[in-house]
Amino acid sequence: MSVSIWWYLSGLRTMDGRKRVLSRTGSRTVFVLFLALCGAIVRSQPLVAPQHPETPQQQRTLADLQRDLVSTLADPKYSNAQIGIDVRSLQTGERLFNLDAEKNLLPASNLKLVTTAAALHLLGPDFRYSTQVVTGGKLVRRVLKGDIIIRGSGDPTLGSPSMFTGSYPTAVLDEWADSLEALGIEKIDGSIVGDASYFTSDQYPLGWTLEDIPYYYATQSSGLSFADNAVSVTVSPGIRGGAKPVYEITPESQYFEVNDLAVTRDVPRKQGDSAVAPSNSITITRESGENTISIQGSIDRGSPAVNEQLSVEDPPLYIATVFREILASHGITVTGSAMSAADLDERINYNATRILINHLSPPLTEIVRVVNKKSHNQFAEQLMRTIGKETLGKGDWRTGAEAVKRYLNFAGIEPDRIALYDGSGLSRMDLVSAADIVNLLRYVAADQKIYPAFDSSLPVMGVDGTLSSRLHDSRAMGNVHAKTGSLTGARSLSGYLRTKDDEPIAFSILVNNYTCSGAEIQNLMDLVILRLVNFMRNPVLK
Repeated sequence: MSVSIWWYLSGLRTMDGRKRVLSRTGSRTVFVLFLALCGAIVRSQPLVAPQHPETPQQQRTLADLQRDLVSTLADPKYSNAQIGIDVRSLQTGERLFNLDAEKNLLPASNLKLVTTAAALHLLGPDFRYSTQVVTGGKLVRRVLKGDIIIRGSGDPTLGSPSMFTGSYPTAVLDEWADSLEALGIEKIDGSIVGDASYFTSDQYPLGWTLEDIPYYYATQSSGLSFADNAVSVTVSPGIRGGAKPVYEITPESQYFEVNDLAVTRDVPRKQGDSAVAPSNSITITRESGENTISIQGSIDRGSPAVNEQLSVEDPPLYIATVFREILASHGITVTGSAMSAADLDERINYNATRILINHLSPPLTEIVRVVNKKSHNQFAEQLMRTIGKETLGKGDWRTGAEAVKRYLNFAGIEPDRIALYDGSGLSRMDLVSAADIVNLLRYVAADQKIYPAFDSSLPVMGVDGTLSSRLHDSRAMGNVHAKTGSLTGARSLSGYLRTKDDEPIAFSILVNNYTCSGAEIQNLMDLVILRLVNFMRNPVLK
């Protein structure tokens, strides 16, 4: 007979399941005394990665597993942290371990599990975005008399280097230019207009910090996005000391102004008897509200290049500008400027336009793989707003969150007990419990319409995604399919695994407000995982 940690350890219930009356102070005291007893009886695990990653102790019963996990968590380094853990069997629904599983914590990127599960269920695994290139003008002697409009529908994959690895971001725009050439267009007597009105005009969800905004992981969300709404900047040393460093931006465009205030330094070959390694103090950032890139500091000759990925201001104007430049490179003259539809005096009447190009995204099954394996914030935010638009008619975060909460209600999660403010988990206002995440994982595992796509989107321990470098040469490698999460003071890991006797498990580990290093929290999670993948219910019979 299995027992929860509170049944077995704190005596809050009798073995037949009847509750005992015990005050909150009393229950806390019992648990603290048990942790102290475990620390005295069972030596806590070291916080350095073991030479042999397999756990040396094989648990003989569920109670042994629970005692071992409590002992691991009793290390003083975690005494000031908030930890929520839930471990459930997918076969029986039995809870194998519970530590404050019902307490709400910051989930960080584990929130992407919620967003992608809801997207697969509400939109369907085969859902595709459609981006249209349209015009209301007429073609007269190879001259298009009128504007070209790029009409977005929230597609996060358009020109995305994260989706199309190895492909240059403007490849899709080159294809569009080829299509316009094939239609006989040599000149456009009008403007290039980017229309992002599929979503509302707000660009950021609540709870994001101002310091994150210039960088790739905190890009603006838009009904018309391009190249992950980001730009890559690479800085290399100049040819001699005192010279400006050499920079390269990708995709290359006049949309950006670059202030290169850095300098290249000559470094003496030796300092005393020691060789001097080249170094740099380069910082690359973007001015708030502008597309001005600032490069400052110094870089030594011989130093490797420095790369930074920055967010972009006004994504619809970004793609309109780059497409105008691409058209020019194909020999198609554009007399007008690049514009955002938000700057037009009148709304576009699409009933008076015709479609020149209809560009479809990859299916949602491939999009959620990028969200989860690469922990892609911008893709997740686009999905959250798309859910709102497609299911409830409005492309904003509030509506998206409302639609997601309705889905979670079917999964047995009380919507009023959680807080959803974005789709990626970057907001510090998001709150969810380990039990909620495990309930979601169990619900998805029982839904064969979406489970294969959902499971295959998760990073695999020791194999790929954000788990590629962890727990090699252990039973966890290739076995654990889980989503990582990381914010300042918050780490998380949730997903699926199989025990040593092949029992499928759903688990969630959320850790907040720790003051030890993030590496120590990661090691704690890895130790918990190793104990779970090595657990056998009846090792003697095996």
